[in-house]
Amino acid sequence: MVKVVLFLFLGLSVVSSFVVLTLTVPKLTVIRFTFDPRADVDLCIPTHYRPYSWVCWLPFIILESTFFFLALGKGINLWLAKDEPKPRLLVILLRDSTLAFGGVVVLFIPNLVLWVLARQTVRSMLIGTVPTVQSVIGSRILLNIYETTESKNCSPSLDDINVSIGPTILPS
Repeated sequence: MVKVVLFLFLGLSVVSSFVVLTLTVPKLTVIRFTFDPRADVDLCIPTHYRPYSWVCWLPFIILESTFFFLALGKGINLWLAKDEPKPRLLVILLRDSTLAFGGVVVLFIPNLVLWVLARQTVRSMLIGTVPTVQSVIGSRILLNIYETTESKNCSPSLDDINVSIGPTILPS
């Protein structure tokens, strides 16, 4: 059931992002810079944003905030379960995923506000921060998982594998 819900969210996110971005994509204007007569640099800069172009942030905010609340709810349920032991790996996964999804939502909201209130020339100023923070947080999650599994010796090593050559004698 969980996989169905996740694939449903992924599908809705992709479809809604595609529809919203195709409706709100601005025209790209090519600007030629000549620093040196031998080398011209062409840059594509978005101009002529549509008035409703801020809508492109809504699918991302809805998806990331849904994941944030799902991870937060699971973390609260784990924290309230006093009788059951709490696996360290699960605690780290819930902590880091809650911080990751919450951090991304916190970054998406200023982008949305900037796209609603700012002039066209500064609208795309914060866009690069989102993938940067997502990659850093994702790397931290993977490093924390690796550190936890290494400290618990969860991964098998070659010393744990017993290989014997010869006839196998079964007890009768």
